[in-house]
Formats: sequence, structure tokens, C-alpha cells
Amino acid sequence: MGTLLVPVDAQDDVHKENQIMKNSAKALLAVACAAVLLATVGCNTVRGVGKDMETAGKAIQRKSDKAKD
Repeated sequence: MGTLLVPVDAQDDVHKENQIMKNSAKALLAVACAAVLLATVGCNTVRGVGKDMETAGKAIQRKSDKAKD
């Protein structure tokens, strides 16, 4: 069988489409990584606030217990 000749313009189009797909995949990966990072940081922040509130609640409870005595 003979070789298939593809016009240069069509080759350029295929190359451009491949570049667009690669760039889109990279952008999607970057957004996904950023979302995971923000979710992780957010969880740690909320957890820290929860611990602070728990500590404050225990301090209030101790003061209340002392006031009863």
C-alpha cells in the first residue's frame, strides 16, 4: 500500500489540537491540586478553631466550678 499524504495545514491543526489538550490537562491538574491544597488547609484551620473553642469552654467551666465553691 502507498503512504497517506496529509496536507501540511491538517498536520498543523492536529498539532494545535494536541497542544490545546495538553495545556487543558495541565490546567485541570493545577486546579485539582489547588483545590486539594485549599481543602486540606481549610480542614486544619477549622480543626484548630474547634480546639480553641474547646479550650475556651474548658476554661469557662473551670471558672464556673470555682465560683460554685
